[in-house]
This record gives sequence, structure tokens and C-alpha cells, in this order.
Amino acid sequence: MHICCRKKREDPIESTPSQYLELYKKCWDHDPDNRPETNLIPNSLENIIRDETQIGKGMKNLEGAQLSDLESNRGGEILAQIGELENQNETHEFKEALELYVKPRGTWNVPIIKTLDGKEEMDNENKEGDVEEVVDRFLTSKDKLNSHDKEILEDVANEFLIKQDNALLIKTVNNFFEAENKLTLEDLSFLNIAADQFLALKNKKALKLLEVAVNEFFESPKERALKDVIYNLLESTFEKKLSLGNVQSLKNKRALVYQMTTEDVKTLEKASKKDIFIKITNELLDLKAKEVLETAINNLLTSKRKKVLLILGSGGTGKSTFNRYLARRLRECAKNDMTQSIPLFIALAPLEGLINKNRDLIEAYLQERGNLSSVQVKELRNRNFVFILDGYDEIAECERNCYDSNMFTEWKNAKIIISCRPEYLDEASRKKFWPKENGRKGFQELTLTPFSWDEIEQYIIKYADYYSKKNDSRLSWNADKYIQEIKTISQIEQLVCNPVLLKITLTILPDLRKRGTSQINRIVLYDEFIKKWFERAQERLQKIQLKPKEREEFNRLNEEGFTNHCLQFGKEFAFEMFVNNNKVVVDYDPINEKYTSDWERFLGNTNLKLLLIRFSMPLFQRGNQYWFFHKSLRDYLISCALLDSLKDTSQATRFNMQSITPEPAIQQFLAEQVQQMPEYEQKPLFNFIEYSKSNSNFQIASANAITVLSRASIQLPANLNNIRVPGADLSNGDFNKLQFNFKFRISRMQILAAQIFKMQNFKMRTSRAQISAAQIFGVQTFKVQNSMILILKTSNLKEQDSVIRISESLSRTNFGAI
Repeated sequence: MHICCRKKREDPIESTPSQYLELYKKCWDHDPDNRPETNLIPNSLENIIRDETQIGKGMKNLEGAQLSDLESNRGGEILAQIGELENQNETHEFKEALELYVKPRGTWNVPIIKTLDGKEEMDNENKEGDVEEVVDRFLTSKDKLNSHDKEILEDVANEFLIKQDNALLIKTVNNFFEAENKLTLEDLSFLNIAADQFLALKNKKALKLLEVAVNEFFESPKERALKDVIYNLLESTFEKKLSLGNVQSLKNKRALVYQMTTEDVKTLEKASKKDIFIKITNELLDLKAKEVLETAINNLLTSKRKKVLLILGSGGTGKSTFNRYLARRLRECAKNDMTQSIPLFIALAPLEGLINKNRDLIEAYLQERGNLSSVQVKELRNRNFVFILDGYDEIAECERNCYDSNMFTEWKNAKIIISCRPEYLDEASRKKFWPKENGRKGFQELTLTPFSWDEIEQYIIKYADYYSKKNDSRLSWNADKYIQEIKTISQIEQLVCNPVLLKITLTILPDLRKRGTSQINRIVLYDEFIKKWFERAQERLQKIQLKPKEREEFNRLNEEGFTNHCLQFGKEFAFEMFVNNNKVVVDYDPINEKYTSDWERFLGNTNLKLLLIRFSMPLFQRGNQYWFFHKSLRDYLISCALLDSLKDTSQATRFNMQSITPEPAIQQFLAEQVQQMPEYEQKPLFNFIEYSKSNSNFQIASANAITVLSRASIQLPANLNNIRVPGADLSNGDFNKLQFNFKFRISRMQILAAQIFKMQNFKMRTSRAQISAAQIFGVQTFKVQNSMILILKTSNLKEQDSVIRISESLSRTNFGAI
């Protein structure tokens, strides 16, 4: 009946070429006249094979580009074009990362149904576990039942028909979903309706209904359709006589009407003219009942299908390493199995010109990196893909709607994994990643957790083993020595739980211990790491064969201070990236931009001194693109350049050129360094705030200064009357004991988790300010305009109407809780 009467066939195998699908669907068309001529089929197959061969060539080109991205993107060829050293200094950073790879762990939420006071409601439960397992479940989650699932469902449905207990059915259906995507109360309501419809169709009285309906239909077939007859019978007294589903809703009673197709009507027509009406009708009702459950569950699977996975983790937690590891593993799986998804690893920073441009990002990438035509890309849309988009926080336009502006809806069979630092997102920005097809239901979030001590030990053992086998290794400690020394350093576990900082620590710790350094923090690690990098570069240049003029220039650099020259270059290059649209990757064409680009003074090839310094930098190059080996290193050097500029307190200082508010990582480096400064070195920050009162030209420096002081939890100046701090971020700011009337002239300021104590008047003239989780104590008057206040805690207010004044003085304000 499924094939002959209902004209249905088996589902096609996933990733089958669309042209071949179209051909064999024509070949089994129910009407022989619609089938293609036999002699034309070989030609059609030849055309399909030719097109597939062309696509295969394009994918082969793409595979080469992918390998380049995976192995060279953050660990590829260092700038090595001096003397006889060309291309001999490739670090193979990714191959090393594979050797040192430790399975990351993460946290995520799963929906659960809990009972509170006898009432069921939805809640989230936090889970922690193996990241690879979570990602694998995301990638393999179903969007429809397979043949094995249908067999399981059929067995359970038969048992459900006997016991009529929904619990077993619900348990079985829940097993079709992954742990992160179990049935919600809304889903259960939908499933219960389908279960009731199933019972209604399995009821013997449904057969009587059809028999009466068919007889009445054939008495006057031209006047109305069979569906209308059944519908009217359900509405009439006939339904009451049958008592068809007294306890079911009207929707359930009409299940048969909704399910009836043209093929079903024809089947009943033929059966009514023979002596097999009851047999055929019973078969039809069985099929309908089965379809009701399968359709309902398939609809749930489709509506709940996870399409986007957002992987969060602070800088250095291993997001990129995991993404590359995953892409490599998936690529190996897909090599010999065309049903497996094709992974595409895409580092976003080098493709900033393509991302979030209201165009199909994947099509643009395939055309640029694989030289595929639009026709070939169109064919690939039918294949299964996994798009691994690395470093969303490293692009300038990350505030746009990611899913819509990159037209991911064009890739129906794709799963999308995006990595980003959490500090660049807020709760509202998560919606930018929701798939257009099913919104929140299609979105999943996973946060990488810091290394545990067990994972730290695993990494150290792998590190010691890997480097002890290298011919040029200078490893002076074994794994046990590293572990022993790290355990003796106070609070270092907070640092080495970050994989990048752990790697840096293992690199420099023996030298630090040799020099007797006892105080070790994040700034010390970065300071020592960059110095050690330049020292090794200097030694390398000393050993290799340089040309005479290169050797002469190198000797001059040594006399003047090689490390200082390199450090200064790094600061200036990083700062230029910052003020130039906050770039993470720089594009520079030495032929066409030699005389027109600002990057010539950093990336030009005519100055020998410049070449020697650039050769010694932790920079990677691919074609005409350049970047630091890790974004955190760029951010550290930017913070160093900004702190150096504090010596210049004029309005031309670098500290007054660009707001640091959009870059939490730079803020954090600055705060940590300022905390270690003596008070007299912090004074320029206070001066900038003071200057802004009378000179608006200092407002960027003032906003940057108050942002850094707040983040460093340093007591702010007592007198803040009329300061100008546009865009300042006062997160965790300490306003304790400020007893002066003051007025903020700000725009888009954030006050997050700030403490505001004992102020007579707190007045802010703002545009789109955000005050969240602030604590306000002993404030007599609090007035803010055009702002958003969330979770604002007040205590010990001296005026009874203070809270009322807040609400009266706010225009277009959203109150979370006061």
C-alpha cells in the first residue's frame, strides 16, 4: 500500500547529488508517461558524472586551502626571507598542538522538567563534561526518524495501544533526542495530542465512520468531497452514536480528516467496489495511525534540530586548537564515506571582508578558496557540511546578526560551530546566532572550562615528552620537576589552568627560577615570554648565514639593544592594528601598496633593519596577510604601548586616540599592569580625568582612564564634578565615600557591578547608559535619564522617595528589579 497506493518511496541517501536524485525520481514516477526514455538515461548519467568530476576538482583545491588553514593559520610560516634561511623556520605549531592536545572539558545547560508544589515547570540544569562528546551529539542529532527508529516506535505503539499509558511512549520518544535536547512541556503537549489521535484512528469505531462516510459519499460524489462527508459526520449526531473519542479534543476527533489524502480517497473508492473494503480500510487506518505518530515525532525532531553551536571560552582556553582538531578528525571520517558531513574550517579574522556582509559567506569562501563556480556551489548546497567558524570576536563587525547576514539559511544540511570569547557578547547578542528556521530551539551553547589539575598534569607530561624527543630541545626539566615547581608557586594554578599561559609558563619557568624570581603573575609571564622570544630570535640570527649588509645591520641592532628594538616594533605594530579598525589580521600588498599604505613602514621589504626585526617577531604570514601568533599577545603589546604613552599627557597622546571599551582583553591587561604600578606612576590617569572637566579634547583619555581604574578596583577621585567620560565602562568600579555632587556627561556608559556609596546626589545625563547589578548605598538623590537599569540594589537610602525619584526621572527605562 505504501508504494502502490500511496505512491511513496524510500527516503534518498543523504548527500546524494541532486541531479541523480531528480533522475531516479523521474524513473519511478507513478505515471509511466512521465518517466524518461531509456536511451536518454546514459547521457544523463554521463552529464552527472562530468559535473561531479568538476566539483571534485574544486573540492580538491579547497582541501589544499583547508590544510593550509589548519596547519598554517596560527602556526604556519614565520617571516623567513633573509639570507639563506628562506622557508627553513616553519614552526609547525599545529602539529605540536596535536601532540600536546588534551581533551577539553566544558559546561552547558540542559532543559529539565521539575515539579514544584505539585506543578510541573521547565528549568535548566548545568552539566559539565567532555567537550568532544557534546559536539559529537550536536553533529549527529537526528532531524527525522530512521528505519530502525521506526521499528522501535512501532513496537512501543503496539504496547501503548494495549496499555494506553503515555509514559512508555514518552520515554521511547525522548530517547530519539540527545541529552541536551530532551522533550519540554510544550513538546509533551504536542506528543500527547498525537498519541490521542493515534488511539482515535486505532479505535474500531473509526472503521464504522469510514464505512458510513464512503457509502454516503458515493450516493452523491459530485456534490462534495469525501473529507467533507467525514467532517460533517463527526459534527453530527452520528458522532455521538459512535462515541468516537468522547474524551478527546475536537482536533483529535478530526485527525482522520486532516490525514486524508487524494490517494486515500482513490484507495477507498476502489475498495468500496469490491469485497475487500474492510481489509483495505483497516490497512489504511493502521497506516494513518502509524503516520500520525511518525509525523508528530519527525516534526518535533525538525523543530528542535540543533543547527548552531556557540563555543565560548576566554582567550587562550583552546578554542582554536579544538576547532582545528575537530576539523581534522571530521575530514578523516569523510574521506571514504560520502554520507559523512564535510568539515570546513574557516578562520574569520583573515576573511573580514566576507563576513557579515549580507551575502552568502560560504559561497564567497568556496569561490575564493576553491575556485568553484556558482553552479557548482549550488549543487554543493545539497551536501552535508559542518562549518567551523573560528574567532568571531576577532572581526570588527561582530555586532551584526551572524546567521542572517551570512545567509546560512541557504545551507539546509549544514551544522555551524562558532567560537568566540564570552566577554565580547552579552545575553541579548546570543540571538544573533539563532538559526532563522527554528530560533532558540536550534541554538546550543557550550563554554570551555579552565584546565583542572589533572589536565594540567596531562599537558605537562605530554610537553616534557614531546620536547625531550626534539633534537634541538633545550628542555632542562622533566615532567616531575615542572609539576613539583608549579605546585610550590602561590596562586599559579589560576594562571596555568589557561592552556596558552600554561605553555608560556613551561617555556620560561626554568629561567625564572634560575634568576630567583618568586612573584609570578600573568604580566610577568607575558613580559618574560616576549623577552625570551626575542632572545632566541637574536641567537638564531647570530648563527645563520646573513649577507654582509644584513650582518652589518644586525651588529648595529645588537649594539643599540636588539630586544628593545623588537619590543618597540611589536608595540607600534600592535597599536597600529588597534587604531586601524581594531584589526587582528593585516592585509598588505607590497607591490600595489608600497607607496600608499601605512603598513609599508612595518611590512615593507626594502629596509634591512626592518626585515631583521620583523623576522624576529612572533608574527605569522599567509600570502599578503600578517597576524600575531595569538590574539592575547597582540592585546598585551597594545596595553604596553598605551601605558608607555602615559609619559605624554598632551591631547596627542596615544591614550587619547581610541576607546578601549570594545576590547575587554586590553582593559584587563592595562588593569593588571596599573595595579602593579606605584601611585606616582598612576597619576597621569587621574590627570586625564581632571583635564576632561575643562577640555573636551581629553574625553577619550578620560574615559579610558576611568575604565582602567574601575577595572583595577582603584579608588576613583573624590571630585568628579562635570567629568567627560563618553563610553566609559565602570564595571566593578569603587565609588565608596564619594561625598560630592557630581554630574556625568556620558554616552553609552556601562556601570556593571559597581558600588556607589554615600553620595549626596548622583546625577547622570546619559544616552543609552546601562546600569546593571549596581549596589547603591546611602545615596540621597539618584537621577538618571534615557538609561537601562537592571538588578539595581539599594540600601540605607536616606530619603524615602529615592526609589520613586528614580522612576520619575527616567525616560524609556527598563527596570529589572529595584
